[in-house]
Amino acid sequence: MKKTVVAVMLATLALTTGCLPKPIEFKAADPTTPAIDPEEEQLAWANNQIKAWAAEYRGVGIADVVEERCVTSWESPAEGILEITVGCGQSPLDIEWLAGDILREGTSEDLQTVVAISESTGGKVTCDRPWSNRCKSEF
Repeated sequence: MKKTVVAVMLATLALTTGCLPKPIEFKAADPTTPAIDPEEEQLAWANNQIKAWAAEYRGVGIADVVEERCVTSWESPAEGILEITVGCGQSPLDIEWLAGDILREGTSEDLQTVVAISESTGGKVTCDRPWSNRCKSEF
């Protein structure tokens, strides 16, 4: 009986003072908006960086630049990082120049690092913002 009286008194107090708890709202996921896969989002970002660079580089299409500069693949392993693989047996200096070129020209400010990896030797060059004409070479 005491429990019932206490419960009634608390309910009355809550109603008279306006201290009712707010109901919890649950929002259902919008079925028309598909979930974005983080890997797909990173690849799209990497594609946009390469497209922007290609547009700035002599104003030619991406396929022409990729073939001319021997870029065989690209990806974004983490936010702000563009990793490219370079073929055609290019020298470490050519690969460093390419990585710096991509970082400097046509790409967005959210691109912080370009890592260029030699397909033939596995050596790599890393260029970071702010650009200082110096990259870290690991050949």
